[in-house]
Amino acid sequence: MSIMELSLMELQNPWWHDRKAIAEDEKVKKVLASGEKLTIGLGDRNTVMIGPRQLGKTTALKYDIYKKIEKEGVDPKSILYYSFDTARDYGVISDVILSFLKATSGKRYLYLDEVSFVDEWQRPVKFLLDSPAAKDVRIYVTGSASINLRKELFPGRNITVMEFLPGMFADFVQSFASEDLRKFVKSNRSGDIATVIARSNKAIMHFDELNRLFRIFMLTGGFPLPVFDHFATGSVTESTFDTHWNAFLSDISKAERSVETSTAIIQELIKSYGSKINMSKLARNARIPSHVTAREYMELLKELFIVEYIFPISDRGIPLFRKERKAYFTDPFLFNLFSNRLNIPTAGTEPKVVEGIVHSHLSRMLTGIGYVQKEKETDFVSKGLSIEVKWQENVTKLDIPKSDSTHNIVLSKTTSEGGIIPVAIFLSLLGENGWQYKMA
Repeated sequence: MSIMELSLMELQNPWWHDRKAIAEDEKVKKVLASGEKLTIGLGDRNTVMIGPRQLGKTTALKYDIYKKIEKEGVDPKSILYYSFDTARDYGVISDVILSFLKATSGKRYLYLDEVSFVDEWQRPVKFLLDSPAAKDVRIYVTGSASINLRKELFPGRNITVMEFLPGMFADFVQSFASEDLRKFVKSNRSGDIATVIARSNKAIMHFDELNRLFRIFMLTGGFPLPVFDHFATGSVTESTFDTHWNAFLSDISKAERSVETSTAIIQELIKSYGSKINMSKLARNARIPSHVTAREYMELLKELFIVEYIFPISDRGIPLFRKERKAYFTDPFLFNLFSNRLNIPTAGTEPKVVEGIVHSHLSRMLTGIGYVQKEKETDFVSKGLSIEVKWQENVTKLDIPKSDSTHNIVLSKTTSEGGIIPVAIFLSLLGENGWQYKMA
């Protein structure tokens, strides 16, 4: 191991020499300032945690180190944190792990941060998991992209892969609603769609407050920085836009792809948001030489947790991957971020933004989501469920999807009657109780 790498190890682990140093870490200080309520529990299991930038994965690691040292009395020298943000060779990971294990003994904790773009990063981790040292080591790995992360799930090995994604609307409500509404959502939200539908009528009395909060969520999404900005200043600050934009540019560069091509693709997605995408037409409009290149960049954006897409579903319930897809951002803040930085007008896009929010929530709960294009398009279908999103004032039962699904519903702007549920109510009850935002 080089002298430079050894120096970096010491620099990133100041608690080796002063156990109080962890409390001075900037990310830990923010958690402590919030009353230690904006936290993510890692648990006592080997974990790979993946998700988009600026959600708090590094904060989760640093706070877990703080708890180990300050609350559990763990020897600081038995804890290693190392960020591989600039590394590209898995040999660096091997060197860091082996050097630490040789210098220590007993129960140890390894926090390996931002391994996304390190080629074959799994090799040293698999070697460690298969070694005799594994019984005395707990390892936590994070990445801001699923590139090289979803491909290898360590079959047969004692490690869990966990997606850490932006907060859902119900999480947002449980953080910022009135006490009465928070209690209602906490006791009524569910990961089962049928249960959500059945309970939606009970939420009518809270509709005005839910709708007001949903309007904010459409701008901030589930990312902490824009959420905190809005409740502190009434809008998302330029500093927050800069932070997220720079993180995007950094990830594109690390993937050794073109920023210009990536932004050209995103620009076209925003202009035709929620519509079917023809790859050849997308390539022409974005001035990209080939539809193959356009498809590759779409895959990159998916791997970076920026977009997701769905395909039409056949009568037999099979996705038609050769047909035109529809793409949605994984969080509404990303729509606002790229519209802001690419100077794209957003007038009239509200219904499509809402459609994208519905998709991002359904994709957490269901598998095999697609759309149906027959005489009349149905926005989202999955096994036993058909959903049409109508972000408009007047919705009738004629808008309810006609299919053989067990549940056929319309998500509306304000209408509430049999088979028609306001979007804000539906989403406020969707999902198991998750993480909460707490302002300092």
